[in-house]
Amino acid sequence: MNNDFLSILNLQTIFAEIKPISLARNAEFKPFSPHKKQELIDHLQKLGKLIEKIKQDSMLSQSIDRNLIHLQNISTTLAKISRLYSLELFEIQEVKNLLYFYQQIKTELQKNKLEIIQLPEIGKLFSFLDKDDHNSPAFHISSSYSTRYAKLLDKFSKLKKQLSQENKTNLKNAAQKLKIDKPEPQIVVSRMDKEQVEKLQKSKIYYLEDENFANLTFQIKKTDKILEIEKQLHKYEDYLEQEADRLKEKITKVIFIYIEELETILHELTNLDLMMAKAKFAVKYNCFIPKIGDHLELKQARNLPLQWELGKKRINLQPIDIKIDQKVNIITGSNMAGKTTALKTIGQTVYLANCGIPVACEEAIVTLAGFFFFSGSGKNRMDLSSFANEVVEINKVLTRTDHGIILIDEFARGTNPEEGEAFSKAILTSFLQKDSFVVAATHFKAPSQIRQAAHFRIKGITSEDYKKLQKVPNLQNRLQELHNFMDYSLKKVAANSQPPKAALIIAELLGIDAKIIKKAK
Repeated sequence: MNNDFLSILNLQTIFAEIKPISLARNAEFKPFSPHKKQELIDHLQKLGKLIEKIKQDSMLSQSIDRNLIHLQNISTTLAKISRLYSLELFEIQEVKNLLYFYQQIKTELQKNKLEIIQLPEIGKLFSFLDKDDHNSPAFHISSSYSTRYAKLLDKFSKLKKQLSQENKTNLKNAAQKLKIDKPEPQIVVSRMDKEQVEKLQKSKIYYLEDENFANLTFQIKKTDKILEIEKQLHKYEDYLEQEADRLKEKITKVIFIYIEELETILHELTNLDLMMAKAKFAVKYNCFIPKIGDHLELKQARNLPLQWELGKKRINLQPIDIKIDQKVNIITGSNMAGKTTALKTIGQTVYLANCGIPVACEEAIVTLAGFFFFSGSGKNRMDLSSFANEVVEINKVLTRTDHGIILIDEFARGTNPEEGEAFSKAILTSFLQKDSFVVAATHFKAPSQIRQAAHFRIKGITSEDYKKLQKVPNLQNRLQELHNFMDYSLKKVAANSQPPKAALIIAELLGIDAKIIKKAK
């Protein structure tokens, strides 16, 4: 695929409308390799089933998305598990979160009889991570995992409760001795309040902790009993942490048993996220599942970015039909008749289908290509003319022996017409020996003489339409009407058919002085 192929065919604009919501958010859309033909066929069949279900039940998409949105890529955590490194709590939480929402999605898919991804059985692991039967994505180490942890936690809780009670007693004693209505562990007193400052300084209950130019801060003294309880709490905190570390190691070993299932689940849910995005795109833009075959056949194919752009101007896009079963296919037509658009529509459709994406057609049969080429989409060298750049680019595909899709738009238009016409015919004839489908748009007559090629012509405008357009008063209105009158459909013609000559007609409709048109004629 040459450098700017995606840009010239506006494929990035289409990709931007395919919006995964979680795991596949950064996915790149790449064609399936030719040796993965069956994999592509299977993918498209599954995608077709999903699209039909979404059309039948508008709530299905929302239901699956509600669960997909909570998923995150935990491949780093899974890699850590596979090496049996002990997980941290947040990493165990990641695993449980994945399993919880996976089970919700699994239930939804099975309810709708959608066998579109692998669904490993993982209920035992989820139950192990949900010891207290909360049935939630949240995880914490509870007393259910260890008798020792339960005893330590119980002792720790009792000590905290005892500490709380002792602190209350200490405050109550302070209130009684110092006659304070609402005692606090910490009291901030203004330097100006000499009486209160002196009372606190002389007391054996509060001590000066901090001071500044305006205030003095006093902190209540801890009793020996409080200090002893705090010491015990710190000790049991250490015990709990040590036991938690032991349990995290134990939990990691249990998760390790299911590492293959977890990797499969993450992979399959990523695929599902991408499939859901493709399915919603297909429903929104009325796209269909293409078939993979040995030729190209498009019915009512639409160039989506062009359709969106024309829609802003309230102009309807005319879809095209074309069947390509010859190696070389030549399209002729008048200026502004849509030859380039036809090439781009073919390129878009075949590339999207090769990526496993529904296409904007009523029907589509495409081949699986090893490469894609669109003339003029390579990186131009500043030291070469436009014609020289074309030659450098096209020479790359002339040397290829595998099957590809080659789209050529007005080759050799950047050199003198006599040589350009002969060279264009020679280049196209050479592709008859290649294993690729070539579609070339041209104004030249010589390519139409290639008998082994298939020839198509865009109908354009009739003489009657031309007369009507001449009566349209101003250029802007005439341009609008030109789109309405132009017939962009392709019809098959015999070899040696003269390419249409409509340059002067178009020039006249676009406002060139009639004297110049007459002189040209």
